[in-house]
Amino acid sequence: MILLFEKELFHRELTFLKRLRVRARQDCPLFAVTLDEDIHQLEKAIEEINVEGNK
Repeated sequence: MILLFEKELFHRELTFLKRLRVRARQDCPLFAVTLDEDIHQLEKAIEEINVEGNK
């Protein structure tokens, strides 16, 4: 149950960061690179939750 809650929170944060990244690419490309790294880390965390949930 907790894993599903975490996964939902991560998905919401991921959606927010992706939207922010679109705007950042226009205004501040360096910040967009940082967002890319954060997005990658969140995607890895979601994948780990999926693996744990399948056990």
